[in-house]
Amino acid sequence: MGKMTYHIHKKYKSISRYLQTKGKYRKVKQIRNREQKIINELNHKMSRKIVDMAKDSKSGLKMENLEGTRNAKSTRSFRYSLNSWSFYQLRQMIEYKAKLLGILIVYIDSHVPVKNVQDVD
Repeated sequence: MGKMTYHIHKKYKSISRYLQTKGKYRKVKQIRNREQKIINELNHKMSRKIVDMAKDSKSGLKMENLEGTRNAKSTRSFRYSLNSWSFYQLRQMIEYKAKLLGILIVYIDSHVPVKNVQDVD
């Protein structure tokens, strides 16, 4: 499902770029709203799948703390993908769905290498 969001962002980016050159700004806003609704729905589906997998395996979730990700240096071609990634929204959805099912979530620092993913401190 994660690859699907990449293709959706790419599709709507090209559409909105074309509409902006034509001066159709109201249509650009409609396109942006449509893209946000699709991504929101995909985030709900992905978060549900992640939480259900944790529930089925009777385990907790380990997530990286991704604060400061937007400030990372990246190539120009990757910058749009990075800045249009709604990781905070996905994180919130995973958190509330896991809380409803009583699944433990542990946050790890993204800069520290993890030796064994199975170990939960």
